[in-house]
Amino acid sequence: MTSLLLYVAVLPSGAVGKSTSLLMFVCSNVVSTIKLGCSLDLLHIGRRARNTEYRPKALTMRIRKPPTTAQFYKSGSMVCLGAKSEEQSRVAAWRFFRIMQKLGLPVRFLDFKIQNIVASCETFPVRLEQLARYQPCRSGDRMVLDHMRFTCGA
Repeated sequence: MTSLLLYVAVLPSGAVGKSTSLLMFVCSNVVSTIKLGCSLDLLHIGRRARNTEYRPKALTMRIRKPPTTAQFYKSGSMVCLGAKSEEQSRVAAWRFFRIMQKLGLPVRFLDFKIQNIVASCETFPVRLEQLARYQPCRSGDRMVLDHMRFTCGA
């Protein structure tokens, strides 16, 4: 099983002339979409396929290799979740597509796109209390780092 790793050289502010540290990002989830080229009868598929959960808005299907989940929509689009790399996401999308083909549906593998990648890393120590600004009307701390905004807390 391969996972997507991304290395980024990071130079903390105020560290001019010092050596850079290398951050290793580990991918934890890749979300991709494909269009199947036809509308789907979700109830019919839910009755015939294994490892499915039918809901009127979407049909959820799971496979073990690679361990991923797909959501099928009546419009013929599919969202594939849970892969650990782009390659694994493409393989999973293809396997879900093949399951639909084996059910006798006139599906086509169209417009595969990676929509989102979630990754994490361990960084250098960050002093959040020096970066945060107090805002009494908000529950989280709002911070701005070099034109990048994010919220910490609940």
